[in-house]
Parts: sequence; structure tokens; C-alpha cells
Amino acid sequence: MDWATAVAWANNLDYAGYTDWVLPTIDQLATQFSTNLGEASGQSIAASHNDSYNLFTNLQSYAYWSGSEWTSISSYAWYFFTDTGNQDGYDKDGQLYAWAVRPGDVAAVPVPGAFWLFG
Repeated sequence: MDWATAVAWANNLDYAGYTDWVLPTIDQLATQFSTNLGEASGQSIAASHNDSYNLFTNLQSYAYWSGSEWTSISSYAWYFFTDTGNQDGYDKDGQLYAWAVRPGDVAAVPVPGAFWLFG
């Protein structure tokens, strides 16, 4: 779907009793795929992932819209390309996938917190 449709879809999503869904920021989206799902840089999510990948169905090895607009070109928004782990701007009229998140649901484990897990 195009970017405006993806934003509207996420903002109007009513799933599992929650209605506060949004498209993730580009940083949250990159964290979701690289850190939380274990995608290695330069490799497809289908070929390089951790066990968390198996919790999801229908993950695509292509590109996902973020909720972050491109600041230098107003007709562009950021996307994350799951075939290579790259992120870039793309014309908002383009057709990409969308991933909805709820505020606070996407975050990397902070280093101090991770340190105490090993203590």
C-alpha cells in the first residue's frame, strides 16, 4: 500500500482490544528487524534471523513503511528493506508493506539492563 494508506490503516486498526496502533518510526522498525528478530546486516530476514522470527507469520522479504517522513523531500517517507537491512527514503506513492506497533512495544534492551541479566 502507499504511505498514506499505510498510516491510515495503522491508525484505524482495532486488534486484540487495542486501538492505539501506529506505524513505527524508522529507528523502531530497524530495531524490530535487526535487534529483535536478529536480521544480519546485508542479509534477508528470511535467511538471517533468530527464534523470535518464528513468532510471526507472513513476514515479507521486501520493504516496510515507517511512520517517519523524509525531511528533505516532503513526498518521501522512510522505509526499511528487509532483503538487505537497509533504510532509505521512498516516494510516498510507492507500494510497500506495513507493520503496526503500539507505543512502547518496540524497543531494544538497554545495555545496563542486559548487563544485569548476565550478573
